[in-house]
Amino acid sequence: MNQNEEFEYILIAPINTIKLSEKSKDWYEKLIYDEHPIFTYIPKGNIERYVDLSQIMTIHKSLLLTKYDKIPDERMELIDENLLQCLSLGIIKEEAENIIKNQNIEI
Repeated sequence: MNQNEEFEYILIAPINTIKLSEKSKDWYEKLIYDEHPIFTYIPKGNIERYVDLSQIMTIHKSLLLTKYDKIPDERMELIDENLLQCLSLGIIKEEAENIIKNQNIEI
């Protein structure tokens, strides 16, 4: 959908680098074996990164300035699958509700 020229808006998500201290966390092993429900692993050489699908947002294509790097096709397919899974299970909605509740935000 993001590549279709008929759509003016695209979905984006942050890519985070994995710090050495995070490798001992419970979620790290799930991440590297592609079992994490929200994070998708995208290694690049000796740099380990992941896409955080709980932080997706839409922006207008005109806001894209520079293409820095391309995610390998097989990883992009997995990101797409995981995003659909998150949206269909309501994981993102539940996380948003928890943030709203914990920060006492009124809607």
